[in-house]
Amino acid sequence: MERLIGKLSIKGNIVLETGLHIGGSETEMQIGGVDNPVIKTIDGKPYIPGSSLKGKLRSLLECATGNVTEKKVKNGKECYVCSCGKCYICKLFGSTKDVTGRTRLIFRDCHLNKEDENKAKSKLVNIKTENVIDRLTGKAKHPRQLEKVVRGTKFNYEIIMNIFESDINKDKGNEKKVENICDYFKVLLLSFELLKNDYLGGSGSRGYGKLDIKASQEDSKAIQINNFMSVSTVYIDSEYFESQENINIKSISLDNSKTNQLLQRIRKQYSNSKKTGDSNDRPS
Repeated sequence: MERLIGKLSIKGNIVLETGLHIGGSETEMQIGGVDNPVIKTIDGKPYIPGSSLKGKLRSLLECATGNVTEKKVKNGKECYVCSCGKCYICKLFGSTKDVTGRTRLIFRDCHLNKEDENKAKSKLVNIKTENVIDRLTGKAKHPRQLEKVVRGTKFNYEIIMNIFESDINKDKGNEKKVENICDYFKVLLLSFELLKNDYLGGSGSRGYGKLDIKASQEDSKAIQINNFMSVSTVYIDSEYFESQENINIKSISLDNSKTNQLLQRIRKQYSNSKKTGDSNDRPS
């Protein structure tokens, strides 16, 4: 079993710029109740499931790279994902080809920011009535109610990044090299950039789900990356790192040139796994 040598905590805030709808279900039926409620905690507060954030970020990366290897059937519907087990996307988000379960990113549920957690439900969600327009008559038909989290609401996100022995390389001078870890952060940074210009949740083509992402300001010692994320150490193996400073992520940034290089690298990892048949092997 490969040795775990580090855990990093990545924190930030998700700020809604338009209403957000991630569907849930009411615990009890009510006369005149909402047709499409948002997902809520047991105490009635809206939140963003970690699975929703993870799935969206992964799908955006796979769309940007074109990495798709496997057809899955979920809830009776077909969907396609990358499961080559070799590219950065698979190494970060997980792959069915890796039976060891070495997913490097763990996504926590995103709960309300302190500023919003004590607000009344009426201040957090509202209801919008939508219709279907009859193309022949121009009349509105089939009205339905859609619940959404209101613009301006803030959620806290947290992602844990696991670091394994294979993520560290040594050159001839026995100096530890962390290019893989830096690339992991670049991939995550790119996924956030893509998300900011896309949407989270449902009905995105109708204006829902636009958001901003900002680094957390809770820990003054944490490393800020592109104002998107705040990175701090949860655990580091002293045999590999003397401190967090040894993981040189302060200078990580992405411009158009670096983004294109990163996408090309991920595509190459994917195509190499297909050519050599490694997509059927276990990741090293």
